[in-house]
Amino acid sequence: MLVDPESFALELYDGAGEKEVITASGKSYAVGHFRMTDGRLVISLDQRETSDPRHLTAIAVHELCHLRLLGEGRISSSRPDGERLTDLLTVYFGFGIFATNAAMRFARAERGFTVVTRGLLDDRTMNAATHNAGYHRLGYLSSAEFGYALACYCWVRGEAEPPSWARYVNPGPRVHMEQGLAYLRRTSRRPVRTDVETHDRRL
Repeated sequence: MLVDPESFALELYDGAGEKEVITASGKSYAVGHFRMTDGRLVISLDQRETSDPRHLTAIAVHELCHLRLLGEGRISSSRPDGERLTDLLTVYFGFGIFATNAAMRFARAERGFTVVTRGLLDDRTMNAATHNAGYHRLGYLSSAEFGYALACYCWVRGEAEPPSWARYVNPGPRVHMEQGLAYLRRTSRRPVRTDVETHDRRL
């Protein structure tokens, strides 16, 4: 992500108490924070999330994208779609699988399976999941939005068909990714394969 490790401080904190209070109020609890303290950029991660490396990666990358956007002065903190843009940037940097899969996680312990989306029914409806009982939401884009973002990522890279890595994307957003690619094939010129590093340098 072309982030200088010396440009920020990393903290781990125990957010158990904060999570309990915020959840009781009906609000969403943040598992990561980005802030400026005494002129230094600080990224904080809830240590309760460190048991799942994939989930932790999604959180860390989101906060690093805050650094690239807010910390480097590319957008204002008052921008209304700032968090959604930050989620989108995780896809641009190649971490879309982590962010997408973390966007909606379903409890599988009892059933051992999840249901693929169809038509207008979303992941949560198809899996009969209710808030705090059957699924966990992370991030600001929906599974459908992440799926289309992945399709655009493929298109920009010159991958007009679902790539081999698509099998690692959760079933719900993978359907939207495949639909997105089908739409782009019908409506857009075939992309010219680009050098991803060139795009990174422009950013």
